[in-house]
Amino acid sequence: MQDWTPREHYTAEDLVEIIRILRDGENGCPWDKVQTHASIRKNFLEETCEALEAIDADDPVMMQEELGDVLMQVVFHTVIEEERGRFDMEKVCREVCEKLVFRHPNIFASSAAENAGINSWDALKNKEKGRTTLADELDTVPATLPALMRAQKLQKRAARFGCGPEDAAGAARTLDSAKAAWDAQQTAENAGELLLAAADANFAALGQSVADWWNSLLNNIKYIDTLMYILLSLPVGAWLYGLVFGALRRTEPPTTAAQCTAALEHARIVPRSTATVAVAALCGVYALFFAVQAGEWFAAAPLGLSAPDAAAFAVDGFWELQKILLLNFGVLAGVHFLGRAPLPKALAAVFCGFGLAFAALAAGKLAVYVVLYGLTPRRVIAGWFLGVLAVWCVLALVRVFRAIPAAHIAILVLAVSFTVLACVNMKQRIINANLARVEAGIDEEPDWGVLWECGYREEP
Repeated sequence: MQDWTPREHYTAEDLVEIIRILRDGENGCPWDKVQTHASIRKNFLEETCEALEAIDADDPVMMQEELGDVLMQVVFHTVIEEERGRFDMEKVCREVCEKLVFRHPNIFASSAAENAGINSWDALKNKEKGRTTLADELDTVPATLPALMRAQKLQKRAARFGCGPEDAAGAARTLDSAKAAWDAQQTAENAGELLLAAADANFAALGQSVADWWNSLLNNIKYIDTLMYILLSLPVGAWLYGLVFGALRRTEPPTTAAQCTAALEHARIVPRSTATVAVAALCGVYALFFAVQAGEWFAAAPLGLSAPDAAAFAVDGFWELQKILLLNFGVLAGVHFLGRAPLPKALAAVFCGFGLAFAALAAGKLAVYVVLYGLTPRRVIAGWFLGVLAVWCVLALVRVFRAIPAAHIAILVLAVSFTVLACVNMKQRIINANLARVEAGIDEEPDWGVLWECGYREEP
């Protein structure tokens, strides 16, 4: 939570500072701090269109609001670049100020001396940007413009170099000249293709359908993703096949159980007392930590925290809890392989029980975050991995009191659960879940960044 004193007058510097606070990696807004240029790109276009609507309506109140939204988008993108160390708001303002002075020699004396004899706005722009050819001029037309507007701008730019007419009569003359040149210079190959297409409309339609199919294939990210999965899975599949085939063909194991036991006996260097004291100390720390965490949950529950505060409270420490679980398994493995004697059953059971408690606490934090903001691929994978760790904790607890092949079962659980996760259409399920939240009124609009990440191509 940031201390912020409301002010009577706000400046552009205040806006920059607010965006910096929202983008803070530790205490910032959970949504704002993870955004990128790509994720909010369409927001920029949306706010610009709303500003244009306000201008067309000549509504000063609406115009004030929408221009503020556009300014916020400018500052947001600038702060992202500031975090990367490439430029900041001061450099953005300096760039546009220098540009305005340079392009108005009729107003500013310094610009008049530098650009003596140049009065055209376009000529000043070309001098400023170092444009000398038609290709340089055409490259300045943004590719993101609507098709008709871009075509119009390209035609105007070309006309400045004498490469295109600007009226209908000139366009007709240019088209006739182009047809005549084509008739005179076409090659035998091109002529043959035209004849085949003219002789059979089906042939022409087939050629067009093949071209359309190929273009749709290249432009469909879903197929590209599938192809990458196949290419990456081939070497992994080959290795797994060799592993299974080699195991089936082997008549005897490469290493016997007796050999493994004999080798481990030389590695058992940790006395039982040392292991017991270390694990007991960890249990004491875990007990204190769990008590503090549980107290925070019970204290925060009746407060009715806002969504951002609740999300920050829930996500804080989630990954640390998973690291603690992994640490627990490392400790158990170390005691098992390096200890001269096993831990007392009671102590081992308590230690494994703390693992289950931490898994439950992490699951609660993840559940709160999912309830507030919906599903994402990362949250699904985190939940799957947390579930696997929880099952491992149960297996370790059972292993304390009963001799079971816990390691084999743990590997089997990991493999089977991962296979199930890979077989279900996780991305489509995430899309359906997020759209269902909007239909139920939980969210005003879906998280378009998540939907596009999952392959959803419908525009907002």
